[in-house]
Amino acid sequence: MAIYDIIHIEDDPIERRLFEKTAKREGMSFFGVGFLNELEKCLANENRAKVYVIDGNFPETEGGRILPLAPKALEMIRNSHLESNIILYSSNDLSKIAEEKNAEYVNKSIVTGKLMEKIKQMIGK
Repeated sequence: MAIYDIIHIEDDPIERRLFEKTAKREGMSFFGVGFLNELEKCLANENRAKVYVIDGNFPETEGGRILPLAPKALEMIRNSHLESNIILYSSNDLSKIAEEKNAEYVNKSIVTGKLMEKIKQMIGK
């Protein structure tokens, strides 16, 4: 079991690496997953995060078809860690889903550095 500052669910490996570099530069621990089954394994191993950042669309399995799986990922996280901070970080408007599930929606048009500032505030860094 490990506790990270951020667990990022994002299928684009370049975006995930950029996010990881920014998090580490800000002194935050990071774990990234690229698909839903990987998140499920992560949660089953009792890994957890202070903040989960979920992309809107990603595959269920490695190499699978891209689907709008953010709501499913959010449910999985809520079932494991009811009080976790969750950010739906997508270019798709997920504000309604975020509101229903006590998460925060942030449009991907916001630069990663500004998102990191928001995350730092959420976890008190």
